[in-house]
Amino acid sequence: MGDGFKAPVQVLFGTGASAGNFNGVEATVQSVTATRIVVVTPAARGFGQNLTNQVVNLLVKNVDSGFNTVATQAFQYGTNVQITSMTQGSGSYLGGTRTAIQGSGFNDPVAVSFSFGSIGIAQQVVSLTGTQIVILTSPAPLSGTCPKNGLISSTAVNVTNIDNGDSASAPIGFNFSVPLPQISSVNPTGGGVGSTVTINGSGFSTLPNNVQVLFGDATSGSTAPNVHVVNDSTITATVPNPPSGFSFATQACTQGNLTGTQSIPTVISINVQNLDTTCLATLRNGFLLSPSDGSCHVTQPPPPAAPVANFTAQVLNAATHTMQFIDSSTNTPTGWSWDFGDGSPVTPANSQQNPSHTYGAAGNYTVKLVASNAGGSSPQKAIVVAVP
Repeated sequence: MGDGFKAPVQVLFGTGASAGNFNGVEATVQSVTATRIVVVTPAARGFGQNLTNQVVNLLVKNVDSGFNTVATQAFQYGTNVQITSMTQGSGSYLGGTRTAIQGSGFNDPVAVSFSFGSIGIAQQVVSLTGTQIVILTSPAPLSGTCPKNGLISSTAVNVTNIDNGDSASAPIGFNFSVPLPQISSVNPTGGGVGSTVTINGSGFSTLPNNVQVLFGDATSGSTAPNVHVVNDSTITATVPNPPSGFSFATQACTQGNLTGTQSIPTVISINVQNLDTTCLATLRNGFLLSPSDGSCHVTQPPPPAAPVANFTAQVLNAATHTMQFIDSSTNTPTGWSWDFGDGSPVTPANSQQNPSHTYGAAGNYTVKLVASNAGGSSPQKAIVVAVP
């Protein structure tokens, strides 16, 4: 606004107190009246000129007459960068969420980052105006520990105008959601090694290589081979061999006249872990694992100790020289072999436990005994017997 303007005119934005020393960038004139000139401001940068973030003078010159004037400190290029809000404050931890940062003083090219403590993660700029920057979020940083409540939250958003270094930071957080695995059911609920099970739930993953299924304890269970994620809520897996140190429950059994034990199906837990986020879901005692060998294993009793042979002798009939031998061997013998010491032929009496024997004449005879059982035979026991 002013007075004495007459087309054609020139308007320059720049520095200098007079036309003679003015250094500026010419604006595009749209209309002229005696009191008003409408122009489109030129770029802050021009040949030999950089007016970024400066308060500049205006030179107005009537071309035909040469009359001119300079208005000092009439226009300011740029404003300090300010961040006021963000339109979308949450999205997937994998990134790719479209959101807009509102504010002022944004200038192309611009850099945007989110702060996670001391870590800054650059975000992808899609478009910008002086008051809005549209971005696509980058993946959130993972710490190796499943985030509490399934959220990884940035602490601030940062904007920097690359050309002039102007920047701003605002404590506006963005919540990156991390799916927490949950197991709702298993089908079938039991089976043996090598059988296929389907695990239903949510928050697993969409990639088989990102999921681990453990049967047993979450830290020392057996990793299931052939894991397939059908979708984010369904997994098929092959039941692995039991983990090291695992023992099936047992029950007593009989085989013939012998008793023993046999392994029986035993409940174990199923665990699903997203390897990217380390988040884990556990279905405790959710699967009945059948043993590969459920037969009865009898416990054979240890063989008895071999007998230690011993015996005593007493006169049964002195007139006929008949003696009675009484076994006193230890360790429960089941077999006996007697030698009555007179050279008589072997008769059933020689294998009886407490035999009697008639001698042909009185005298001293060396009687011998070997006792035996399932544990073996005793050393021979010899006693000199006086026969009346």
